[in-house]
Amino acid sequence: MPAPEPGQAWGILGGSFDPVHRGHVNLALEMLKARSLNGILLVPTFAHPHSKAISADFEDRVAILEKAIVDHKELWIEEIERELEGPSYTLDTVRALKKRYPNVEFYFIVGQDIINELDSWYATDELFEEVTFLVGLRPPAKIEGSLKKLPPDRIEVVQSKVVQVSSTEVRRLIADDNWLDLEKYLEPDVINFIREKGLYR
Repeated sequence: MPAPEPGQAWGILGGSFDPVHRGHVNLALEMLKARSLNGILLVPTFAHPHSKAISADFEDRVAILEKAIVDHKELWIEEIERELEGPSYTLDTVRALKKRYPNVEFYFIVGQDIINELDSWYATDELFEEVTFLVGLRPPAKIEGSLKKLPPDRIEVVQSKVVQVSSTEVRRLIADDNWLDLEKYLEPDVINFIREKGLYR
């Protein structure tokens, strides 16, 4: 997949991806189709700004991402947070991406588990000045709280059918050796990699 080029429109899906699962990938693909984007940048967190624990190291999480999206050439891993000094806030990452890829229109993708937490993020007002948010919601979920006061042209809601699972739940299944249930959420190559490396145990 070529890098974003001037005049194109790309989505940004960031997160710890600890590990990435089909819910993440399906959300990206739904947004790609719904907004007719040229591609999606998957941006794994290098160091969490709130000291939130990340179970697997950056290299392993990137390797898992590579295996999870091998059949989706429109999804592209961007390791820019490795290059930023220290823990980076989403605002820092978005600004760094816009500097790296000038004149590209970016959309920041979030699911319904995140959208109602955004007003607690760092410099939310500035973040919404930088990018429009694409929000994947499963009916009948709604945007609640103070975010309803944001300018409507900064949020686009897309009805979503993404897989309902969290990385926390995936890690629990791995710790419990529940590999049969994991087949619903992880690609076979991802499962094999996690087992071979002994991750999340």
